[in-house]
Amino acid sequence: MIDQKSKHMKKYDVVVGVGCSYMNGDAIMSKDGGSWNPHKEGWETKPRPAKSLAKLLNIEEVNIANTGASNERIIRQLYEWVESNNKVKTYENPLILIGLSGLARYSYQNEDTKLFYDLHTASINQYDNSGLENLNKKITNGNGTTKELKDWANYYIRYFFNTEFQSKKLQQNIVMLHYYLKSNGCDYRIHNSIEDNLKSDDYLNTGIPSIKGKINFISFRDKDYKGPDEWRSYLMWQMEHVDGSYYENKELRSNKPPYGLRFCDGHPSPNAGKELAERILKDL
Repeated sequence: MIDQKSKHMKKYDVVVGVGCSYMNGDAIMSKDGGSWNPHKEGWETKPRPAKSLAKLLNIEEVNIANTGASNERIIRQLYEWVESNNKVKTYENPLILIGLSGLARYSYQNEDTKLFYDLHTASINQYDNSGLENLNKKITNGNGTTKELKDWANYYIRYFFNTEFQSKKLQQNIVMLHYYLKSNGCDYRIHNSIEDNLKSDDYLNTGIPSIKGKINFISFRDKDYKGPDEWRSYLMWQMEHVDGSYYENKELRSNKPPYGLRFCDGHPSPNAGKELAERILKDL
């Protein structure tokens, strides 16, 4: 018997995954316990949410997610992919899966190499010396000092970064992204991976309602889960209230086969990615 909803589902030809490490499938080791190598055979089978959804729909998958990506980078890369696809029309009916990232992540471009990077300003004090040195080389080509970098990041967070202002700006950008994708024939689903910055006017105190009802938003809340509407908190809740365990139990967060049910180290496991794909499939 054919499901009535599936009969009317739009015929997609590709799933495009974009976001940070949660969408990129980070921390998931290969079957032999090694890291996935994009230059070796088997890379295309790396488990991630867009891959799982593409498998359910029996279509291709394109991954443009990046480790540590900021929301600005996510939107920019998505725009570049759509514009590129418009030129060659490789895909006619894309389904884009977007996982939003952290609000304080700062996107920048190296003037010499023209490469883009993302600085995690809110956690700059957690970098060790080697991490700061590596970051400094990417930003200044070694011309600046790690002290200058650390001082700037702390100054930025203290005096320039404002959560309410940045949340409102993100909401505006997502609404514009909604209409941009729609006008270019792209369907999409969007969720919060690690933070919920699409809150209601009660949080922003702007008089502007939450945009969640205006966009193709995937919520994790249901009759049982009432916590923060983002993937990380939902998976942690599942560990405690469904599995009877705790996130602190590292033995249940294995990044090697057999993988953790919810997490591989601190990132979603293949099973969690599959569950997200099934949630999205039900919403299509």
